[in-house]
Amino acid sequence: MTQQLTLLGVNHKTAPLEVREKCAFGPDEIRDFLRRGCDSYQDLETVVVSTCNRTEIYARFPAASDTPDRRVNDLLSLLCEADGNDPDSFEPHFYRYHCDDAVQHLFRLAGGLDSMIVGEGEILRQIRDAFELARENGSIGWFFHRLFPAAIKAGRRVRSDTNLSKGCITPGQAALRLSDRHLNGKSREVLVIGSGDIARLAALAFREQAPEKLFVVNRSPERAEKLVKSLGKTAHQRPWKNLHDLLTHVDVVISSTSAKEAIVENRDFDTILERRGDRPLTVIDLAVPRDFEPEIGNHKSVHLYNIDDLQEVVQKNIDGRRVEIPRAEDIVQEEVRTFFSQMNWSHLEPVICRIRERFEHLRAIEIEKVSRGLPEDIQERVERFSHSLMNKFINFPIDKLKSLRDGQDLNRTEIAFLQRLFLNPKDGNAEDTRETDGSDTTDRDPR
Repeated sequence: MTQQLTLLGVNHKTAPLEVREKCAFGPDEIRDFLRRGCDSYQDLETVVVSTCNRTEIYARFPAASDTPDRRVNDLLSLLCEADGNDPDSFEPHFYRYHCDDAVQHLFRLAGGLDSMIVGEGEILRQIRDAFELARENGSIGWFFHRLFPAAIKAGRRVRSDTNLSKGCITPGQAALRLSDRHLNGKSREVLVIGSGDIARLAALAFREQAPEKLFVVNRSPERAEKLVKSLGKTAHQRPWKNLHDLLTHVDVVISSTSAKEAIVENRDFDTILERRGDRPLTVIDLAVPRDFEPEIGNHKSVHLYNIDDLQEVVQKNIDGRRVEIPRAEDIVQEEVRTFFSQMNWSHLEPVICRIRERFEHLRAIEIEKVSRGLPEDIQERVERFSHSLMNKFINFPIDKLKSLRDGQDLNRTEIAFLQRLFLNPKDGNAEDTRETDGSDTTDRDPR
């Protein structure tokens, strides 16, 4: 069922920011990756989930493809070839899940249990968007059409049936708490760079602090204008070309763009700091890759934070919600079991249909033999009797198969045996459900 499924990932637990930012995907890069994957493997299913804290590639290879280790190597090569990165230098930071373990990980991720901010809802939208992008680009097949909606359903249940997300802070709220260390809750002027979801949440968090002015800059004036309108009278849009001028007088900067290179370089700061004098500047760079060069934090009056620096704030926030984690884990496991039961259904349904077809074929042949020369009314009675008798003969095995299917009491070897017994391989209905020799285990656990 899931034997061809492989997950290759890197996240905030397994890799430092300087590695994660080299693996970050934008929408265009995801499209290119999906295209290259389909060019390399016929019938490959692929979804890429790329956020500020993780990049994960879910791939379901054709049944006849190579071993899990070979699949991992192929995914690493596809990941690194576009940017010219060395797969060997990245390999130690990646975790790999195969088969059922990959399913478990995806469901936990959707439930917010593997996020830096446990219980946050943004990851659920990001998984949904990743699935939709892959669907639009033709890299989704029958299996992922079942897997990802099931995972999203699990994530929604966690949020509706537990209090795990209640009181959960956003990255923007965590950034606000970091800035308070230097501003005592009195930031006079705040600059937000970017207009995506993280930038928007940060702007909303800082707006609640009632700064004197809240500036927004973005390369897209239309998107910046839309964000400014949602923030109220204290918010002001400024052109991208005014970025350095704004840096000379604001107190706090929140930056979260999708730029592939730093938008503010260290060499720019000599001029900026000369104009600022001794006024301190707090920069919270939530972008991956980073928007501000790390060396900027070496300046005495600059307090520079990145996405990983939110950890301390985040850990304090989760302390009051830890009691909800066991219930959330239970829900995830319930949904995983339901998914596997449904997958058993998808494998056994062709078997059940084949049994019915075979019995119907034999019934029709025999009825044709005995009905010749019989009066029409007798033919109709014989036809009805044969249908009734056939259904009585096959009801027991079919009901038993359905019971085993719905109770998930069949393992892969048993399913493969039933497929081999009843399905014609030439029909293309049989799924390769053979056991793998150790490939169902996790190579590296990031937890």
